[in-house]
Amino acid sequence: MKRLVSWIVVIGITILISIMLFMTGRLHKVILSNGKKGQEVPKVIEYSIDKFPFKKVRAFKKGATDIKGVGHTITIRFEDINGEKKEITQKFKAKIGEREEIDLSKIANNEKDWLKYTKEKR
Repeated sequence: MKRLVSWIVVIGITILISIMLFMTGRLHKVILSNGKKGQEVPKVIEYSIDKFPFKKVRAFKKGATDIKGVGHTITIRFEDINGEKKEITQKFKAKIGEREEIDLSKIANNEKDWLKYTKEKR
C-alpha cells in the first residue's frame, strides 16, 4: 500500500511539473506595428525583446516575432522630430492563449494603451 501511494505522489508531481513547463515554455506570437496612416510617427523604430538583437520597423509597417515565457521587456530606439536619439524600455506579460499587439509609436509617444491582447485562433 505504501508503494502505491508513493508512486501516485511521484506521478502527480511529474504531471504537475510538466504542466508548469508547458505553460511557461510555450511560444507566443507578438505583432509589432509602427502607427497607422494619418499619425505622425518616427520613420524607423528599432526594437529588441528580451535583449535579442535589434530589428527595424518602418513607418506604417508591421512586424512579428515569437517569444517564450511570461514576463518580457521591450526596448525601442528611434529619432524624434528634433533628431535626438531616444531609447525607451517597457515591461509586459504574455498571456496564455492570447496574442499580443504592440504599437511602437504609442510607446515612443508615452501613451498608456500601447499593448493589446486578442484571442489567438487555433
